[in-house]
Amino acid sequence: MKKISERPLFVGNWLSMHELIYETNEGVQIAWEAVRRRNAPIGVVVIAKMVPSKRFILIKQFRPAVNGYVLSFVAGLAKGDPKQAVRELREETGYVGKIINVSPALKTGSSIIDDSGKIIYVEVDEKDP
Repeated sequence: MKKISERPLFVGNWLSMHELIYETNEGVQIAWEAVRRRNAPIGVVVIAKMVPSKRFILIKQFRPAVNGYVLSFVAGLAKGDPKQAVRELREETGYVGKIINVSPALKTGSSIIDDSGKIIYVEVDEKDP
């Protein structure tokens, strides 16, 4: 596959949609749509485990894209910075955690969006006020 061209179809405040034209090895052109983040940050997902109970911290948030509430791990657009991920955890839940592990940047929805994200593993001491 070889990329021939790209043109924007829509540009919003946070996302843009593009038409991509590719050519196969057989010379057939294929049109594809892709979503891009306007600021291209690396997002973070915080998997926070409470110690000693081994429970995980989830949050309930309204998400307009699904017109309802979802349960999820703490997440945000934090430029992939693990320290910012711990701040997100505190802002969204009030808990303070210690970083245990950080994944490399991963492609999160590569079939439609150019997003990247890191998984930040955190332990939260339940005895810490």
